[in-house]
Amino acid sequence: MVRNFNEVLFHFALCMSVHVNSDQSVAPPSKLSNLTTAATEEFSPGLANLAGSLNPIQTSVLKVFADCKTMEGLHISNVARMLSEKYSEQSVRATYDWLLTEGYLYNTTDSDHAKSVME
Repeated sequence: MVRNFNEVLFHFALCMSVHVNSDQSVAPPSKLSNLTTAATEEFSPGLANLAGSLNPIQTSVLKVFADCKTMEGLHISNVARMLSEKYSEQSVRATYDWLLTEGYLYNTTDSDHAKSVME
């Protein structure tokens, strides 16, 4: 039984937001081709839009996960090893946890394997 209909509305709004921000396979319809480039870029999904909202380590960790094309994703230890020249393992793991919490990554086979929602 629904007690607060604002929760239903919030759920649908959240679903639409996640879809818009993570669906990279949708091309704009040709009848909308007269939109300005700035407006199109503002709403285009992918890592490019996140450049202003993520710090350098978050962008680096997310890019490594986004480049992975396997079904099981990557193990956090492998990611830490790949980025060991620039960042400590502890900072990569902290960033990994933050990206999971914020919804940029999701776990696959266990809590140490993840994939990016932006493939």
